[in-house]
Order: sequence, then C-alpha cells, then structure tokens
Amino acid sequence: MLQPIDVESKTWGEQIALPPINIKNVIAGNDDFTAMLIDGTSLFGISTETGESIHIFNWIDSGLIPDRIGLLRSLPDGRLLTVSQSLFTTSNRSVTDLVFLTKTPYRELEDKSLLTLATFRFEGDLQTAVNIL
Repeated sequence: MLQPIDVESKTWGEQIALPPINIKNVIAGNDDFTAMLIDGTSLFGISTETGESIHIFNWIDSGLIPDRIGLLRSLPDGRLLTVSQSLFTTSNRSVTDLVFLTKTPYRELEDKSLLTLATFRFEGDLQTAVNIL
C-alpha cells in the first residue's frame, strides 16, 4: 500500500493499492500519475484519476539499465529526467550521464535488431551486455 500525505490538511491521504510487482523504487508523480514505480524491467505509473497501475515503458526500450539509475524525476513538460551510470567506457571508469527521456511514437524510432534470448534471470551483467548491443 502507498499512502500519500495530504499537505493541506496535514493528514494521511487515501491508501493506494500497489500492483503485484517487485518494486525497487517509488518516485513522485506528475499530473497524470500519483506516483511512478520502478521494477527490474519497467516503469509503471499509478493513475491520478483511476488509481490503476499503468505500464509506461520497458527499460530495454529506453536503452537504460534500471539498476544503474540513481535518480528519476518527472518534468512539467512530460519528459523524464534521470541520472544513469555507464559501466563500460574506453577508460574502464564509470561515467554518469544526465538523460532526458521523451515519449516518441514507435514509427519515429531507429530500426532495431531483434534478438531472442532464453534465460531464467535477466539482470546484472547479462542485462548490461544486451543493452550495450
């Protein structure tokens, strides 16, 4: 359960049921979402109007690795701002990138290669290697 604070009345707001996912982080929402939830594969939003959980995107589609994200904020213009740490660089040192995520229609995205991979767990080094591809 998520229970926001009603700042005006200085009391607890109504309880919000969370979806049955492995939530790694909860961040403040925007006009559309009361809160946004990060799990190991996707970003979800809790709808302000209905209280339902809505799938926003899969991290693979963003090219980012959720375990490497240190910050995620919703901007007033609808974009998301995140700080992401890259592990593999030519200098073998980690680099921190400031990343703006913008909603883009699928037809405007670059062509991608389709890979099929069977695994029991998709995390850590394996997820990093696939994202680098």
